[in-house]
Amino acid sequence: MGMTPIDPRSFVPGERLDHSLFTQHGVKLLDAGSVLTAEVCRTLRRVREGGLFASADADRSLAPASANADVQVRNVDEATATLAAPEPTDAERVAVRDRANRVRNADKYVASLFPLWDRIPLRIDQGIKPLELRPSTRSASPTMHDLAAFRDRRIPTVRNMISRIVQGAPVDAREVLELADELIALLQHAPHRFMHIALLAPGGLEFLPDHAYTTAAGSIAVASQLGWSRADVRLAGMAGLLADVGMGLVPRRIRISDRALNDMEVNRVRRHPTFSAFLLECVTDLPESIRRAAYQHHERCDGRGYPRCIQYDRISDLALVVAVADAYAAAVEPRPYKPRLRPFEAIRELVRLCETGKLSRDMVRALVDSVGIFPVGSYVQLTNGELAQVIGVTPEDVDRPIVAPLRSTESGWTHGHLLNLAIIDQLDVRRAIDPPDAVLGLKQAV
Repeated sequence: MGMTPIDPRSFVPGERLDHSLFTQHGVKLLDAGSVLTAEVCRTLRRVREGGLFASADADRSLAPASANADVQVRNVDEATATLAAPEPTDAERVAVRDRANRVRNADKYVASLFPLWDRIPLRIDQGIKPLELRPSTRSASPTMHDLAAFRDRRIPTVRNMISRIVQGAPVDAREVLELADELIALLQHAPHRFMHIALLAPGGLEFLPDHAYTTAAGSIAVASQLGWSRADVRLAGMAGLLADVGMGLVPRRIRISDRALNDMEVNRVRRHPTFSAFLLECVTDLPESIRRAAYQHHERCDGRGYPRCIQYDRISDLALVVAVADAYAAAVEPRPYKPRLRPFEAIRELVRLCETGKLSRDMVRALVDSVGIFPVGSYVQLTNGELAQVIGVTPEDVDRPIVAPLRSTESGWTHGHLLNLAIIDQLDVRRAIDPPDAVLGLKQAV
C-alpha cells in the first residue's frame, strides 16, 4: 500500500493532511485534504508508536471509508476506540488481507454468481394480489413537514447500515426489510403525497444514504403502480436501498468531484454495481434476486449500459424498476458537480431516456403515474396566472394535480384552499416554475 509510519505527536491543529491516514490494521481514519481540529489531534496523539500510517494511495484502503464521510471525528469516542484497538491477531491479519484480495477480484467473485442468478426468473407477475393502496382523508394526510421529519429520522439508520456493509460487517436483511416496510406503509397511507419524500434530499458531499433512501421510495412507488404483490414491492424497496452500496468502494475524491471525470475515474464509478454485489455478501438472508438487481441496475434496455452491456431480455424486472427510480433520484438531488433538476424536468429527462430505448417504457410510465407530470412538492403557474404548489397527484390524471395556490403575506407565503384540477375544467397548469423563494423572494412556509 505504500504506507509510511507517522509520529502522531507531529500533528498540529489547523494542519491540512497531504496524505490519507490509516491505522496499522489498514483502516482509513482521515482522507487526504482533511483539516485537523484540536480534538482530532488529541485523539491521534493517543496512538501507540508505530500504529499510524500515511499513504497517498487512498484507493487501496483495506477497509474503505465509511459511507458517513464525517469519520473525521463526527464521533470522537468511536475514533478513539479504533485508534486504541489492540494488536490484531494473526487470524485477523489474514482476514483483512483476504478481504482486500477479494475486493480486487470482485469481478471474478460476481461472475461466479451468474449460474445461480440465471436460475432465478427475470420477470415478476403483475396483478396477482397487488399491493392495496388506501388513500387517506385530507385531514389524516401527512404534511410536507411530516414527510421531512419522517425522512430525517430514517437517514441516520440508512447511513449506519451502509457504513457497516461497506466495512464488511454482518448486517441482517431484516434491517433492510424494516426500512422498506415503513415506506410501504407510508405509501399505503398517503399514495397521492408519497413521492414528495423524494424531493427532500438536502444535498451535501455525502449523498449516498439520502440517495439510497430516495431510490428505495421510488422503487416501491413504481413497483406498486405495476400491480406487484406486497412481497415483490418489498423486494423492490430493498433493492433500491442497497443498489448503490458499492459506491462506498469508489474513492471519495471521485464521488464528490465537482469537475468532469477522466476515463480512469469513470471506469472506477462504473465498477460500483460489481462492488455492490460483492459487498452484499455480508447481508444475511438477502434474496439473490436483490443482489442481481444491484448488479444490473445500470444496464440499459438498448444494451448500452454497464457493467455487461446486456439488453432488456436479460435484465431482471427488479433491476429495471431500480434503474428508473435511481435515475429519478439522481436527477432531483443536488450533486457537487450539478444542480438538481426541477421535478418536471426530471420526468421529462426520464421520458426522453425511455424514448431512446434506454429505460423500460412500462417502468417509466409507472413512475409518472406515481409522481405525476408535475410531481408533489414542485411549483407551477396556473392558466389563471396564479402560482401554486403541487400537493397531490392521481394516476388517472397525471397532468392535472391537486394544488395549493400561493398567497403572499408580510412574513412570507401561505397556501390557499386546495384545488383538484382533475375536476376543474376551466383551470389547468400552464408551466412548471422555480420555487417561490427564487421567483418571489419570499420565504417558504414550514
